[in-house]
Formats: sequence, structure tokens, C-alpha cells
Amino acid sequence: MLHGKWTLRETGAVGVESQRQGRNTEVVRLQADGRWLFVIDNPLMPED
Repeated sequence: MLHGKWTLRETGAVGVESQRQGRNTEVVRLQADGRWLFVIDNPLMPED
């Protein structure tokens, strides 16, 4: 299980800048061939 915080900054088509922040949670599983695959990828984890 992985946890993180993210920030997305972008400039819209008319030049207006915006920013969004959040937390994420991912669950990954090791495959028999050595690859890691996402089982759950939730980029919109609620705030504490």
C-alpha cells in the first residue's frame, strides 16, 4: 500500500492559473513474472 500527497498546477486556455491538491492511495501486487501491477488506484483520497 502506497500513500502520497499531490499538487496539480495548470494554466487554462485563457491563461488563468489554478491549483488542486489531494492525497492518494494505491495498492500494488507483485506478479509471478516480477512486475508490479496496480490493484487499486485512488487519486482522490479524502483529507484527514
